[in-house]
Amino acid sequence: MKLKICILSFIFSFFWVLDCSKTHAAPTRPQLVVILMIDQFRADYLTRFEKKFLPAVKKNGEIGGFEYLKTHSAYFPQGQYDIVASITAPGHATVLTGAYPYQAGIPLNDWYDSQQKKDTYCTEDSTSALISSDNLTKANLGRSPRNMLATTVGDELKNAGFSSKVVSIALKDRAAILMGGHEADIALWFHPQTREWISSRYYFPDGKLPKWVTQLNQKVQAGPDLNIASPYGLELTTMAAEKALDAYQLGKHENTDLLALSFSSHDMVGHAKGPNSDEMEVMTLEEDRVLSHFLNTLRKKVPGGLNNVVLVLSGDHGVAASPEWAQEHKLDAGRIDEAELASQISAHLNKKYGKLSEGDWVVSHSSFNFYLNQPAILSKNLELASVEAEAKSVLLQNPHAAQVFTSSEFTQRRLPPGMFERQILHTYFPGRSGNVILIPRPFYIGGNKNSVPGSASHATGYSYDRTVPILLAGPQIRPGTYGTRAEVVDIAPTLSFLLGIIPPSLSEGRVLSEILAATRK
Repeated sequence: MKLKICILSFIFSFFWVLDCSKTHAAPTRPQLVVILMIDQFRADYLTRFEKKFLPAVKKNGEIGGFEYLKTHSAYFPQGQYDIVASITAPGHATVLTGAYPYQAGIPLNDWYDSQQKKDTYCTEDSTSALISSDNLTKANLGRSPRNMLATTVGDELKNAGFSSKVVSIALKDRAAILMGGHEADIALWFHPQTREWISSRYYFPDGKLPKWVTQLNQKVQAGPDLNIASPYGLELTTMAAEKALDAYQLGKHENTDLLALSFSSHDMVGHAKGPNSDEMEVMTLEEDRVLSHFLNTLRKKVPGGLNNVVLVLSGDHGVAASPEWAQEHKLDAGRIDEAELASQISAHLNKKYGKLSEGDWVVSHSSFNFYLNQPAILSKNLELASVEAEAKSVLLQNPHAAQVFTSSEFTQRRLPPGMFERQILHTYFPGRSGNVILIPRPFYIGGNKNSVPGSASHATGYSYDRTVPILLAGPQIRPGTYGTRAEVVDIAPTLSFLLGIIPPSLSEGRVLSEILAATRK
């Protein structure tokens, strides 16, 4: 009898262990994490042009670009930014913080600072002067991540006590700075007028760029003066990245290093020519070629090759079709002149409350955010909510406005329904977002009669602006195409899990557990 009990106990224990073994094991930390962001990379670029991409593996044994990642990654074809204004700064701030703009404090590229009574750029910081040629350093164009209130994955690597190197590079300063975070070893961006890679005293208090950057600038300035809104911009970015790999010995340390890159040229071409242009196809195919070259470089330079690298590919936002293209395809589309709307609001408020002795009722506008003259409202003993309501009434008369809401309505939670309410709550940041915000109808973008025909833009939460691909590849990640919902805020907590660190301070995404391959056996 005792023997039977022992046998049954053993069998029960055996199957209990098997059942528990289905939990995910602690992953082996990679040597290097590489974030590859393509500015304005709408999700359908990976499917529209896939027949022209390089093969996943070339005949010479080298690997391709997009096709290699698609076949070796956990690929979410419809990743999401669930925010009301999909633009560059919020997108780059989101990817490594895992935080929506309402927390991270980066709802727009620019906003009006009512305290300082001036327009403010998202990475503006007068205390962190540029390190560059004299004509830039004297212009007081300081830059830093201080306006961003969240930490990043790179910051948390540092906070964990690891000796990790964190490097962030992009043609656009806001892309490099917001991905790099507060504790990056370097954020590097390009200044096209002086044709040099620059940074700020935030990263190098002594005002001196590393020697490798100075040498790189000498090489760039000795070469041809080419337009960065072309494949040349891709070459510049990867050239800097490869120099950084060597200078910081990325992927060769005891602890995980992080390299974040953003390819800004894609956005420049997209704005100028639109997503349906031949130029956009050419740019995407060039990105495929450059990506292939860079992935093969990583294979050679990182010990163990890509088996010791976690790769992330995504975009910071999508883009709408140009109004001309949309109209040709029988869609209701057009441009909305924000400056004209601001003038209409001021004219209405002049009539309602009297003309101001100094300034206008609308002091600034950015991405359909309209900022009211609050000192004037206070001096006239008016209620802000009442003045905002009057401004809203003007915007609602525009036939191309889908929704309009005010800061007072945000405070009272009287917001447009459904998707709009959710996206507003994810985005609106009091003091930086506008007093009155217009959400245009689909396929209506900012612009005026002087806009270049065929040009395009983005600044909404509609599918064409918010949908980007999300791809993650690495030794602990199970490749495949996933139809589950994934948001860009999910990237940071997933990387944090793989790195064995806590997620960034304001992260609220989820770990994409369905892609994790490591299980105990």
